[in-house]
Amino acid sequence: TIFECKQIKWFFTCEYVDRLIQLFDCPEPEERNRLVCLIHRAYAKIVPRRALIKRTLNEAFDQVVYERAAHSGISDMLSMVSPIISGYAIPLRSKHKINYERSILKLYTASNYTEFMTQHLNIIMLYIN
Repeated sequence: TIFECKQIKWFFTCEYVDRLIQLFDCPEPEERNRLVCLIHRAYAKIVPRRALIKRTLNEAFDQVVYERAAHSGISDMLSMVSPIISGYAIPLRSKHKINYERSILKLYTASNYTEFMTQHLNIIMLYIN
């Protein structure tokens, strides 16, 4: 209900979202799948925190690109971002284009790119279409 969402958003802080995204670096695929479900539900229900979730995901992508950090959950995060991008209105807003250029497009330079290449190409195709 609306009342519950208003209460939940106060617990869904920047630090909490950051810790959730850090949990994607777990070697267990089942745990990452549960995180995907959790973040999808939060993204759908807690509208005021959508920007926070996107920003935190972009920071994780930037870590992989700029700090050359190996991350076992990038493919799961990209598969989670894919339906979000599918929901963007057309024509794309400038902030969505900037997000694409700054975070998502540069993922091809990551040292472990072959691990998430399929999901990355899927997102690129969503932006092109």
